[in-house]
Amino acid sequence: MTISKRPLPIIAVTCGEPGGIGPELVAKLFGRWRPTRSTTLVLGAPFLFDRWRRRFRFSAPVIGSIDEARSAPVRSRVFILDTGITADYTVGADSEGGGIHAGTAMKLACDLARDHRVSAIVTPPASKKSFNLGHFAFPGHTEMLARYLNAPDCQMMMARRDLRVIPFTRHVPVSQVPKDLRPDRLETCVRVTAESLRRDFRIARPRIEVAGLNPHAGEDGVIGTEDRDIIAPVVEATWMRSRMALVGRPSRGTRTMMGVKPKDVMKKYTEMGATLIGANCGTTLENMELVVKEYAATMPDFPLWVKPNAGVPHMDIETEQGVYDMGPADMAVFSKKYVELGAKVVGGCCGNTAEHIAAIVKAVKN
Repeated sequence: MTISKRPLPIIAVTCGEPGGIGPELVAKLFGRWRPTRSTTLVLGAPFLFDRWRRRFRFSAPVIGSIDEARSAPVRSRVFILDTGITADYTVGADSEGGGIHAGTAMKLACDLARDHRVSAIVTPPASKKSFNLGHFAFPGHTEMLARYLNAPDCQMMMARRDLRVIPFTRHVPVSQVPKDLRPDRLETCVRVTAESLRRDFRIARPRIEVAGLNPHAGEDGVIGTEDRDIIAPVVEATWMRSRMALVGRPSRGTRTMMGVKPKDVMKKYTEMGATLIGANCGTTLENMELVVKEYAATMPDFPLWVKPNAGVPHMDIETEQGVYDMGPADMAVFSKKYVELGAKVVGGCCGNTAEHIAAIVKAVKN
């Protein structure tokens, strides 16, 4: 019996600004170091690295498609994927050609990520002016990622050890900051940050602090009103929502992952003033029905919130992807059951698609 090894993840590294230090950084890094647990795909025209090859002993083979990287010998870990761009650029200055090189590499990286052909994107420095001269009308990388990956709510995070900072505004002049400080945008920033801390950093109870805009947070309107009238209400509303819904993930029977029984969840959090309690993720649709029944039996008229996965996933050996077997019709049937048991909010967590949600909405409305 032959056991095939799982392919290494592929990391896309863009060339960055050729008129600046982008290609130099890439050549220096991979001339001195070779990844052992991933494959690196450097996106850019090969000639961008010519001036650095000898100096840094950078000798990555050039390929024309990502499939060549997958079938290459095990010893090969770094490749240059030729973007086909031949535009001239100016060293030490912004230029249209530099923007075309950097922007094209960024667009290609996003295309590969969107198609799940690369696992991550690394972006060396690039000039915003060159981007725009090269007809990529974006103020920075974050905005490009948001557009090309269809992720309008994505945020920029700077992380070091236990500290993570999210700039609320990005790449805008100071005069524009007060205009961009809108409650809906601030609420989105806090929500996305909290979700990321739980999902990506495994912080069960993230603590988020929101910095003020004005000196001394405005001193209750004495030094500006934005902190009092915009920031404080959003922070308070977000905190209240976090108290309203307990998201428990059943894993052992009807208990949460931490072993807490539904009846104890109800007792504890209603005493704390919660107005909505529920469960999501981590179990079958049938088992979620049992959880909802126990909630309802403990406190019959209490509003419930239910958002299960589309079943429990299993691994597809061929694609190495998690597969959820419950279709839209299944979600529709069980969502209706949850509502009949007292759920006021129903939805779908992992494995649910737009079609699943549409089926849920139709079933609940009927």
